[in-house]
Amino acid sequence: MRAVSVRQPWAWLAANGHIELLNFDWTTSYRGEFLIRAGLKLVKRDYRALATQLRDQLDIEVPDCDDEAQLPRGGIVGMALLTGTYVEHPSPLFRGPIGWTLSHAQPLPFTPFNPPHSGPDLHWFDVPRAAVGLSAIAAERMHS
Repeated sequence: MRAVSVRQPWAWLAANGHIELLNFDWTTSYRGEFLIRAGLKLVKRDYRALATQLRDQLDIEVPDCDDEAQLPRGGIVGMALLTGTYVEHPSPLFRGPIGWTLSHAQPLPFTPFNPPHSGPDLHWFDVPRAAVGLSAIAAERMHS
């Protein structure tokens, strides 16, 4: 199954359905279900500034950046449907250059997973469904 790495708290926000847009610096023609992997990197100063902005502007409370139980890193945390990509979007979360719109997000139990290749040029990577305990039936629920 396709997957993409997203920094926290964006991975948590997307997987838990708090936001319906993620920002990337690359586009994709892919549309459909994908896994959300929380990346390993977290800059606490940046995280705290973002948490304050989300709370003040959008009334969204994110977990404390030291709470590894709620904010795990380095593994699969959820799945969603990618419904579109945009270079302009009215969402207050859009920072560009490319916004991905999501629907049917759902959290999954944390599963540590490091793709075979990582780095700044990492885009899509594959994760076996069995690696995250995801049955075809669970995936079908996303489409209903």
